[in-house]
Order: sequence, then C-alpha cells, then structure tokens
Amino acid sequence: NVTSMRRTVAKKKATPSSMWYGPDRPKFLGPYSGDTPAYLTGEYPGDYGWDTAGFSADPETFAAYREAELMHARWAMLGALGCIPPELLSTY
Repeated sequence: NVTSMRRTVAKKKATPSSMWYGPDRPKFLGPYSGDTPAYLTGEYPGDYGWDTAGFSADPETFAAYREAELMHARWAMLGALGCIPPELLSTY
C-alpha cells in the first residue's frame, strides 16, 4: 500500500495588475494632485490620494472608517431594494 504525499507550497502574494491600485494609480486631481499623504498607498479601493483633513492618518481610525463605510453601503443597498415593492404594488 503506497501512500503519496502532496507538498503544499505557499503562493506568492499577487501584485495588483489593475491600474487603480498602487503608487501609479489615478489621483483625485490627475496630474495636478501633487504629493499624496504617505499613509495613502493605493492598496484600498477608492484611494485617490485625497485626505486633506488627515482623518485616515491613524491606522486604527482608518480601519474603523472602512468598517463604517461598509455598513452604510449595506444599509443603502437594502434601502434601494426596499424601493422596488412599492413600485410593483402601485401598478396593481
């Protein structure tokens, strides 16, 4: 009875192939944006290098704001879904 073992090799971390991530991503004012804050590295969606008030300078605060934005987006999607039943019911 021969038992074969399979070796699991850790995969390399993929580098983003999208133009929307990384240091060369589009900025909020295009070529006129100037220098972006050092803590905005382009690794998160929607990071166009704009944080004039410095709200996201602290990593813990940045994580909390990301979490709050996800919750608000989920409630907004649920609210948008809630617009459909009255429209359907008003036709009958």
